[in-house]
Amino acid sequence: MVIHEAYGLNQNIREVSARLADLGYAALAVDLLKGRNRAICMFRLMSGVVSGSLERYGMAELRAALDHLAARAEVDPARLGSIGISMGGGFAIALACMDTRLKVIAPF
Repeated sequence: MVIHEAYGLNQNIREVSARLADLGYAALAVDLLKGRNRAICMFRLMSGVVSGSLERYGMAELRAALDHLAARAEVDPARLGSIGISMGGGFAIALACMDTRLKVIAPF
């Protein structure tokens, strides 16, 4: 799973996901901002980061993305990982603290 930076699911995140897929990984890029008011969404995302809470806004979506990946026939559910860029790195760390399905994280 690829977790985006504060800019959302942009071309850079799509390219990172495509490079991972080209290397043979199942790469799912999540979009924590899709269909939402960006300013309000960013406030909620950042307030969770500042508060230090692991159970913050966006975590339910990330767990749902892991559920989706784990259910796919071409994905080994015992080998799930996440890469997070900038803000997404913090989310990757928080998710790994809460969900034992993640076996590796790469926060950048």
